[in-house]
Amino acid sequence: MKALLPALFLGILTFWSGTFAGGATFSGAVSAHAVILAFCLLGAARWRDPLGLGSYGKWLLPALLVALGAGWWLGPVPRAGIVGLVLLPAFLLIPSAVAACWRQPSERRLGLAALGLILGLVAALALVRWQVQGSPRAAMPLGHHNLLAAWLVIIWPVGLASLAGRGAKRRILATLVGASAVAALAVTGSFLASCSLLVQSLLAAIWWKRARPWLALALVVVWIGPGAARRGIEWLQKGPVALEGAAAIDGIPWSFERAARVLSGGDRSSRVRTGYARAGWRGLSGRPFLGWGPGSVPWTLGRFLEPVAGLHPASEVVGDLHSWPLQLGYETGAAGLALVAAIGWLFARRRRAELATTRETVLLQAALVGLGGGAVMLLGNAQVTVLALPAAVAVVAGAALACNPRPSRGAGRSAVGLGCLYLLPAALVLLPLERAHLSYQRAVAAETRSAALAHVRRASELDPGFPLYRARAAWLAVKLGGPDAGLAEEARRAAVEAQHLAPLWLAAGVLGLEADQPWAEEALERARRLDPLSPLPAFHLLRARPASHDAVELGVEALAGDRRLGAAVFWEEHPELREAVLERLGREAPGAAAMLSARTAGPTVLLVQSMDVRPALSFSLFAFRRSPWPADFAPVEVRSERLSASPGSSS
Repeated sequence: MKALLPALFLGILTFWSGTFAGGATFSGAVSAHAVILAFCLLGAARWRDPLGLGSYGKWLLPALLVALGAGWWLGPVPRAGIVGLVLLPAFLLIPSAVAACWRQPSERRLGLAALGLILGLVAALALVRWQVQGSPRAAMPLGHHNLLAAWLVIIWPVGLASLAGRGAKRRILATLVGASAVAALAVTGSFLASCSLLVQSLLAAIWWKRARPWLALALVVVWIGPGAARRGIEWLQKGPVALEGAAAIDGIPWSFERAARVLSGGDRSSRVRTGYARAGWRGLSGRPFLGWGPGSVPWTLGRFLEPVAGLHPASEVVGDLHSWPLQLGYETGAAGLALVAAIGWLFARRRRAELATTRETVLLQAALVGLGGGAVMLLGNAQVTVLALPAAVAVVAGAALACNPRPSRGAGRSAVGLGCLYLLPAALVLLPLERAHLSYQRAVAAETRSAALAHVRRASELDPGFPLYRARAAWLAVKLGGPDAGLAEEARRAAVEAQHLAPLWLAAGVLGLEADQPWAEEALERARRLDPLSPLPAFHLLRARPASHDAVELGVEALAGDRRLGAAVFWEEHPELREAVLERLGREAPGAAAMLSARTAGPTVLLVQSMDVRPALSFSLFAFRRSPWPADFAPVEVRSERLSASPGSSS
């Protein structure tokens, strides 16, 4: 039964607690942490060298922990990286835990067969959900197409190696699972996955001559895929005109065309990623040695991001840099990046040398192919907080270690004792954070605002350094009793703790303005710098200082960003400013000028900054890994009759 534990571990994280949405819930997070901490105990006997790096290489792991600890201690947002630091030793032990479960050949066969079954289930579920939901790209069960593609790239070589063998039934099963995995990979529409599969196929073709035709077929399916098949059908029906101007079929890019757009600079996704990369490089240049601290990207990147209108949305919160090496450098500096690169290189070198001595040559080669493909995927993917991905890497690394089982120096009770020396402090650190997460989850599900406020205040007491809890408590209290100086200060403290999250500074600035706090304008200025595409910081600054020298500039900026602000009641109270802004807008933004020039009375409504309305773009999910909870703040009173003539876009 021990042989099934690695597949069970990976299955729990892949289908539930380690997914994009599941990992943000209390039940998902606490179960993921418990499973990781419990499973890593099986590898505690090899704690001196859990990755098999050798007598000198094993010292790289403590050096990495020291470097990350120093970066966390000296970083501006230490709360962001606590959970990651606590779980990192566990993840370093998981490959040894997998190897301990698969020490005997019979255990490896059973465990790897279960892993192949997990691969087949994930691929089948991805294809079924893609068809049923009518999504342009397959994303389930992990919740995002790039996450699913990365998981499949990492797992498929080992999963197929476990199923391939003698016997017609095994060959049929391997063919079905392999076909499902390749089809699922194709319909994710991930260009980076296509490149990863190309690298994997070239590597595998060197080792597996008999598999070369199948590898070539897989490349054809993924690189040309459903798009080309659909185009062929349309060409037969309509002729060559069906191909004119087509860049994608049902949202699934044809990889050759995508490659051409990327190389020519015409690919929108690549341009967005380039903006993130520039921001990450600016951040790394500011703290080159130890970085900004583990987990710091979502809370601090806004300082360095320079959004482009039409390319980046207003009030965008970037959860990751879309490149793990760059994100690793940003968060851990050159020290962490160099140590991780050295560990990865030495692990691959040691396993490559073991090919000459192991009887499990195919399995070890498959593991190296999977890890190599994963390394290519990580060049353009950095969502490692979605725990299914690092779990997949750890299990495949464990499969590589299992090919050459080595005796461990500790065993039995001594190994359990060593594990408890890590497990007990880790549990003590995580327990209050998990209790706070539970209280927050109860607040999200509460039926009344008063009950929600009680729960979220409890969460803030248990985890006072977590900005979202403090901010939510302040916002809810204002909804119930109106703004005051104390609540405004709570909102400001939340923004300070998160450093560079524009929505928190905007909410704090507006509450400070309502409570007549001296720091309100400074908070709004900071929100304006961090989110230059949003019109609301400029408008609320205009409310704070309508007679200032830059009042006209602020008004033009606000209405150019959202012309519906021209229907604000504010303009009726400042007619001279209104005329000055109208004169400027007549030349620069006629549509906004028309809205501002209209004169109507009647009922009013509130135009607000909305958050977490769309789960796929959720502020809470990306910035804090918490379940979406719709909220609004920074209200502007506008005339509803004037809005009816302009649909606009939500703020």
